[in-house]
Amino acid sequence: MRLPISLLLASLAGLAIVAPAAAQEAAPTPAEECSIQVDFSEDARAIVESRTFSFSGFATLCQQLQDAGFGVRSGDFRGMIEGRAFGITALSLFDLATGIGGHSVLTSTGLQEASAEDVSMDALYDAINDGMQTMSERPDEFIRPLQEDLARLPGVLATSPAPRAASEGCSFDFVAPQELIDHIDGWPDFSFGDEAMCQRLAEQGALLELRGAAGELSGKTYAWLMVALQDRHSGITGRDVAVNFTLFDTAEDNALDRALRQAAGGALAQLAEEPDIYFYGLVAETTRTREALGVSAAQ
Repeated sequence: MRLPISLLLASLAGLAIVAPAAAQEAAPTPAEECSIQVDFSEDARAIVESRTFSFSGFATLCQQLQDAGFGVRSGDFRGMIEGRAFGITALSLFDLATGIGGHSVLTSTGLQEASAEDVSMDALYDAINDGMQTMSERPDEFIRPLQEDLARLPGVLATSPAPRAASEGCSFDFVAPQELIDHIDGWPDFSFGDEAMCQRLAEQGALLELRGAAGELSGKTYAWLMVALQDRHSGITGRDVAVNFTLFDTAEDNALDRALRQAAGGALAQLAEEPDIYFYGLVAETTRTREALGVSAAQ
């Protein structure tokens, strides 16, 4: 089953991003004092603490998020491959009062030439900065869906999931953006995992959530894919994410599709190596969401 729906990804520890201040003697305006609360990884947090962001829509986005009571969450990853540094991020919003994350996600990629020096922090900065810029241009695409989820979840969590018919059998159901589904539909022989993994997903009422991107930079074709588990009944997603990044020569036949397929296989292999981490994480996130909303488990 292929469902075009966005992916929730999350990271750890929160802090505040302070708006870049203009170099001037006058006292700052309220907009210039605005800060965005974030839930970032250790690497992304280090970037926030050492650099200012340069995207033009900061003040407007900041005020809109403050009015809604939301912050920004990042699922991110960085590294070096074939003499190039990469940074990737999947940005979403979360509710400051409950910690519940939204399902609208924006992906961004940074790729830089590198010699012996690891400049992947620079590439990650580029990815986050560009992603925040894009979010500031389309804030309603992220704010409204989270508001709708906060209104929907208490009722959903108060009910029991419908039992699956035995005749449905076992299949690797997943959710993904439509552009990724279009690629996967062209991989008829692609394996999402073995029978044991398929059965466990069915027994625990979970889906695979896929989020990825592919493109061309500096004469290379890159692709990356993140995999998480989503609860089929509530749509809640676990915070543990498997990720893989790959690089191909652009001149190769079907380089973009091949790179994306290899990245998908690598991320799914990581999930299969230690599945307990992801399944237990999904249960923990569902429990935490119930507690945050004050909803008891359905009997």
